[in-house]
Amino acid sequence: MISSFLSNRVIVDEENDIKFKYNVGVPQGSYLGPILWVLVADRLLRLVNLDGNAKVIMFADDIVILIAEPAAYGFTRSSRNVFELVEN
Repeated sequence: MISSFLSNRVIVDEENDIKFKYNVGVPQGSYLGPILWVLVADRLLRLVNLDGNAKVIMFADDIVILIAEPAAYGFTRSSRNVFELVEN
C-alpha cells in the first residue's frame, strides 16, 4: 500500500499544461504523510549522528546537516560519507 502511495506521482500545472513526474519526498497534505516523515526523520537522525563531525537539526519539515572540519579536504571526505549514508 505504501509503495503504491509513493509511486506514479505527478505535479500538474493545468494553466501551462505541464506534467512533471517525481519520486522523492513525502506527499504534503495527506494523512499518511506525517507518519512517513517521522520514519524518514528518525532514520536520518540515527544514521547521521553516528559521525562525530556531523549534526542534524530538524524543525517541522526542514533538515539541516552541519559538518565541521578544520580543512577543506576533511570537509569533502566527511560530507561525502554523510551524504552516502543519507542516500542509502
